[in-house]
Amino acid sequence: LQSGLCLESFEGYGARIYSAMFSPDCTSVLTSSVDGTATIWSATAGDCLRSLHGHEDEVLSAVFSPDGALALTASVDETARLWHAACGVCIRSLEGHEDVVYSAVFSPDGALICTASRDGTARLWHTDSGKCVATLEGHGDAVICASFGWIDMCD
Repeated sequence: LQSGLCLESFEGYGARIYSAMFSPDCTSVLTSSVDGTATIWSATAGDCLRSLHGHEDEVLSAVFSPDGALALTASVDETARLWHAACGVCIRSLEGHEDVVYSAVFSPDGALICTASRDGTARLWHTDSGKCVATLEGHGDAVICASFGWIDMCD
C-alpha cells in the first residue's frame, strides 16, 4: 500500500456507489449503491460475490459487523437492514425512522446498532433482536452520520 498503486478495481457495475468498506479480514469489500442494492466483492479478484436485494430505494451506506458475519445497510426507504454476509439473506429490517436513514453502524462488540436519519434522530437497536432500545432526539435537523468510534481492522 505504500506504493500508492491501485491494487484492484471493481468494474462492470453500472450504478453510482455511495460507500465501500473492507471486511474485518480484508478479503471482501462491501459497497452501497444508488440502485437499491449492496454488493459484496472479492478484495483480491474484484469479482462480485453476492448482491443484497431488498431495499425499496437507494442504499446510502453498508458496513460489516466486527466479526464479518453480518452486513448492515441504510437506505432512502427509511429502513436499515441486517443481512447474513455469507449468503446474502436479509435477517431483519429495522423500522421506525420517519425519513431517510443515512447511516447505520455496529458497536465495536457487535451487540448494538446505531442508525442516523434525516428525521432528526439517532436510534440504538439490539443486533440480536432488532428492537429499538433508545431514540436520541432533539437534534433540530438531520443526523447524517452514526459512529461508535474508529477501529482499525486492517493493520
